[in-house]
Amino acid sequence: MHRTPIPAVPNTPHSIRRLARRYAIADTSSSPEARVYALSTKGADEDAVNDALFVKAAAAGVLAHEAHMDAAFHELGLGPEVIEYLSGDDAHTDWLVTRAVIGDDCTNAHYLAEPERLCDLLAERLRALHELSHVKHERIAELDIPDVRTEYLANVERGWRSGHSTRSFSQQSPPTTHIASPPKPQANCIRRTPPW
Repeated sequence: MHRTPIPAVPNTPHSIRRLARRYAIADTSSSPEARVYALSTKGADEDAVNDALFVKAAAAGVLAHEAHMDAAFHELGLGPEVIEYLSGDDAHTDWLVTRAVIGDDCTNAHYLAEPERLCDLLAERLRALHELSHVKHERIAELDIPDVRTEYLANVERGWRSGHSTRSFSQQSPPTTHIASPPKPQANCIRRTPPW
């Protein structure tokens, strides 16, 4: 994760500005849709979690579902704690403050040095997520997760037709909304034996 130190989070509401005063701040944004700022205890190493927080800002209404999902997944032990969510109704900007999750993200060098192990770890975590609907189905039903598969497949097909997708996982024909079999492994990070 790249970090660009900055003196303050710009244009913040008073409660977040007050919260951020005791932290060193870095812009970690990687998307034009939202700005993300890492707040860490002054003098802390960039990899130290301590009491680190993340502040995310996006257009009004954009972060409402993410705040809801983060809170629900935190209850399940799978996501960050939501410290504060401010709806953008008055300020035209949503603000979401979450506690940093302990550990490294998958772009850390020690994960990338072992791509097969990383792939196994991600497969195990995805399997655990998929099994939640069977283990904690009442709480999962409350999440009201939208089914985005149709939209996702339409985006894949648009990318395919415009030449902006990899063709190495296909049979030389565009994807369809019904996938009959998984793609053939093409890289060392693809599991040899599927976890399911």
